[in-house]
Amino acid sequence: ETYLLISWEWLINLFELGIFYFYIKSILTPKIMRHRKLLEITILLIRFCGTTIGNALGVAPLYTIIFSCILNVLFAMVLFREKNIVCFFWGASAMLINIIAELVTYSLLRVFTPMQSNEIYFGEAYRFPSTSLYIILFATFCFIASTIGTKTPLFTLRQKIFVYFTMFIGIVMTHCFMYIIVNIDSNESLLFIAILSNFVFLCFFIFLLIYIYQLALTQQENEELQEKARLLEMEETQYNNLLSTTQSLREIKHDIHHHLSSIHALIKNNETDQLTNYLNEYETHFNLDYSVASTGNIVVDSILATKLYIAKQQNTKIDFTVLLPDAIPFSDVALSALLGNLFDNALEACRKLPEGQTRFIHFQMKSLENMLLIHIDNSFDGIVKKTTQHEFLSRKEEPDHGIGLKRVSTLVEEVDGFIEIQYNEHVFTTHIMVPLEERHES
Repeated sequence: ETYLLISWEWLINLFELGIFYFYIKSILTPKIMRHRKLLEITILLIRFCGTTIGNALGVAPLYTIIFSCILNVLFAMVLFREKNIVCFFWGASAMLINIIAELVTYSLLRVFTPMQSNEIYFGEAYRFPSTSLYIILFATFCFIASTIGTKTPLFTLRQKIFVYFTMFIGIVMTHCFMYIIVNIDSNESLLFIAILSNFVFLCFFIFLLIYIYQLALTQQENEELQEKARLLEMEETQYNNLLSTTQSLREIKHDIHHHLSSIHALIKNNETDQLTNYLNEYETHFNLDYSVASTGNIVVDSILATKLYIAKQQNTKIDFTVLLPDAIPFSDVALSALLGNLFDNALEACRKLPEGQTRFIHFQMKSLENMLLIHIDNSFDGIVKKTTQHEFLSRKEEPDHGIGLKRVSTLVEEVDGFIEIQYNEHVFTTHIMVPLEERHES
């Protein structure tokens, strides 16, 4: 029975650790970093070994609690993106929930069972149902806290009702096992069956919660994939529109040669009236405000031509330097979305400046030591909006506001690049570095 009790204590520590892991991940946003899984496993393993050894050696509960709290906070601060104070709060809150679950467990057992304090903590047979009740309460309180602090609505209303009902049944069933064990503790065979049934029920309860969590997580991922598909469809439409615009501009450029020949002939023959009529007709049919960029990449040319025209309409000066490498690590549609969002954000920021203030956009795109550099500076009014996760928001009134820089970050991360954003009172800067494919010598 001693070995059974030791194994049970290890199992309880594992359950507690697993609940903490899902609790933190449901609230905070993971960092994108190398060896993340290894760091997760290392910190959790240290916490498990520390608490297990501490319990085996009879270390005072206060020291075990402090040790676990430090590891919880370290886990949150090292592996998640939020500010340190936020990570500290949620890491420490897990230990606070732990303490509350222990106090509630102790109170319930004293009120609803004839057990004494020493039996709750040191009675070997009673440890099985009492720790089961503690784990169920810990899971319940963690779920409630995560629904308050979650970064996204993970569960539907029906799923929440089902989970709460499951937790209620778990508490009731644990009390039933408690009464059974208290009344049959003199019968070893029945006691073993009751303890085994308690173990099976606890495993079923925990795995059911994990299944519900994964089901809700899959549902959320499906919604994100649908949103991504909608974005890709919209970006592809924008890309095709850009190609169409660029093709029209190139046709105009091609036709200009013929028009110049006609104009030259009219001037040579001194046919002034016909020349005036011809120029008036030409101006009516063609918009000469468009600028034609020629970088060697049709997507970049399309974006620049379109945004140069828009910038001219709102009195914004665009300077650009484009020296493209042989191969760009983006698909045409992704490159169109990336540059389009960058320029749209910059143009929007310039448009919000009062008339008379300098409106400018400086754009660079070139290779630098086997990296693709994309750099854009723009003037702005110094006002920045962010979400609670420190993501930048657009100040547009449309319902899809804030999607620009978030989409840019996603596109950059997909090709293993990184993005850096800086700003002061007058200038907003977006700096992107993306690795180019290795060039192999022939």
